[in-house]
Amino acid sequence: MKTITARFVSFFLIVIFLLFPLMTVQAIPAVTDQQSASTVIIGDSTINSLFSTNLVPDGDAEAPYDTWWVDNEGFAQILPYGYSCGGMCNFPSPYDEGPVLRGSNFFYMGSTDNHTNGTNLWIKNKISLDTIQEAVDTGKVRYILSGYFGGDTDSPNTAQFHLFFEPESGPNIGEVIIGNVTPEERQNKTGLIYREQTGYIPTGSRYINLLIQSGYLDYSYWRTGFADNLSLVLIPIQSYLPITTNRKTSEAPPQTGFPAPSGVTVTPNGLTRMDIIWTDTSNNELGFEVQRINQDSTVDTICNTKPNVTYCLDPGISQSAPYGYVYLGNNTTYTYQVRGVGAGINSDWASGVGTTATMPLTPPSPINGPYTCEAIDVTSSSATFVWNDPFDYEAGFNLYLGSNAYPSWSMIEGGAKITFINQVPGSITLRMVPFVFDRNNPSVVYESSTSCTTTANLPSPPASGITKFYNNASYPVISLVVDGWEQFPVRPLGILPGSYYELYEVPSGQHSWTAITGFWDDWGQRFSMYTYTGEYDQPDSGSYEIDIPDMTIQDLMTVPPTNLGYWEGYYFDGYGNCYTTAFRFNQNGTYDFYNANSKIDNGTYSLVQREPAIFSTKFHVYSANQNVDGLLIETHGQFFMKNGPPSWPQITYVYKPQGYVYNPFCP
Repeated sequence: MKTITARFVSFFLIVIFLLFPLMTVQAIPAVTDQQSASTVIIGDSTINSLFSTNLVPDGDAEAPYDTWWVDNEGFAQILPYGYSCGGMCNFPSPYDEGPVLRGSNFFYMGSTDNHTNGTNLWIKNKISLDTIQEAVDTGKVRYILSGYFGGDTDSPNTAQFHLFFEPESGPNIGEVIIGNVTPEERQNKTGLIYREQTGYIPTGSRYINLLIQSGYLDYSYWRTGFADNLSLVLIPIQSYLPITTNRKTSEAPPQTGFPAPSGVTVTPNGLTRMDIIWTDTSNNELGFEVQRINQDSTVDTICNTKPNVTYCLDPGISQSAPYGYVYLGNNTTYTYQVRGVGAGINSDWASGVGTTATMPLTPPSPINGPYTCEAIDVTSSSATFVWNDPFDYEAGFNLYLGSNAYPSWSMIEGGAKITFINQVPGSITLRMVPFVFDRNNPSVVYESSTSCTTTANLPSPPASGITKFYNNASYPVISLVVDGWEQFPVRPLGILPGSYYELYEVPSGQHSWTAITGFWDDWGQRFSMYTYTGEYDQPDSGSYEIDIPDMTIQDLMTVPPTNLGYWEGYYFDGYGNCYTTAFRFNQNGTYDFYNANSKIDNGTYSLVQREPAIFSTKFHVYSANQNVDGLLIETHGQFFMKNGPPSWPQITYVYKPQGYVYNPFCP
């Protein structure tokens, strides 16, 4: 067996999934016609100090930030407009684009390591929602998060403002991010641009946490930016409870404050949906409420939109139906009413009328390009079929296997992929036909006359001996490619640590293989950790064993296949001067140590302990001048070590594949 080469693939952060709670609808008891309508203030919200005031301490950056904020990286600054740095940077002047009512200063969210690592400025004391807990748990307390963000000239730098909603314990239950102003939005000029986002505080929230952060644009590694006039305002909500008699609602009392929307139009879209569109005539609404007036005069709320959103799609939403939806009916006319929603006051209603589509149902036909399909990732035992969706209102796709007269499967709501595994060599033919339901008789469907058929030809596997792949690595093998053939095309196939995989009937002669360790995510995508490659000679008969090894401390620190092994950090001395410090690890277990790119030490390094369950490795460096441990976080590509001066004891070292790059600010 030839030498096995291991290399890093890349470091990724696992995507956080947002969970949206279901809303429970409670019926309001009927009252008599003699009862008057009333306005209820939820949770005594009008007199609470948390409402209608800016909750961001020193959001205009006019005082030392360490009174209210904690800078974990030490690179945030409060700078005056027009600050000069000797021509090495461009800070905004009092005359550049930014807040009209600006103070003297702004937040500068700096960076380290040649702009690649940003600064996190956390609020010292979380904002407790205890005094408005009752109001928060109605889900009707609205927030407005805003601020000015930007950067200098055409540099891809920016800043972010994060709002976290946290429960009594456990992870946060919601996050809002504003900022990330691009150079194009600034017209490649130095300055700051206003950003705002509004919504409702999630039920169950008990604290608000705030973070000002160096921004990050997808196409750039720069992590610097400017921010100013940061604001978080909570809006008290007044709920109008009208007279109700047997679910028939009386007209709400007249309300003023801003104009009602205009031009409400209602049109059918396909067979089961109505689209409502209107014109926004105000500039200070918090959103729009859309209701449908049914044939029996009952009312269903269809949408509560964000500000400036001027459309609503109604698939038949109903608060009283068992499953939350009703069939809107054939050739049925409905009235929809729209009003602007404000902070404790709403606009008048504006209405429009529309009629649903006419039966009988029409089978779907393509409206946006051709209907295509193909077989991909075909092996001797598996195949994946994919197709596009150029249809407007199909309920799903019927899948016919071979020449079958009846569907073998039905995929509802736009499914466009199916994978067959554990198959035998030969051909698999699949025909995909879109369909709609007859809503008067859901057991009947109408199929389109447009279908797509494709065939996957599964080749016979090569014949000879057996190859066994043993996984001795710390992480599962999620991809194994032998001679260009992927053995694990779909989740959750792979090789667990300590297990092996057998490949039968491998022909004699030379073969190549590539294995990737890591994990499968919930969408069937690979989260890759490390890649191993090798070649081997399969004998004429019998079996051949290949070991997929664990990463050694030399592999982790030198980073194959280039084995550059260059890790760089920074520190500040007692006079505020910044210096670059770096390790260059070698495959033979030695290292060289640099300060400002000048070699000042060398020694040896060794493994202390590896913890794959938490993606961390503890190692030790030793020389005449250093005798200290480091903690490597494998998924982040960085390690921490307390080998700095008294003014900056702990240093964060980041792997730099490009090696040393001179930085005049931090040489």
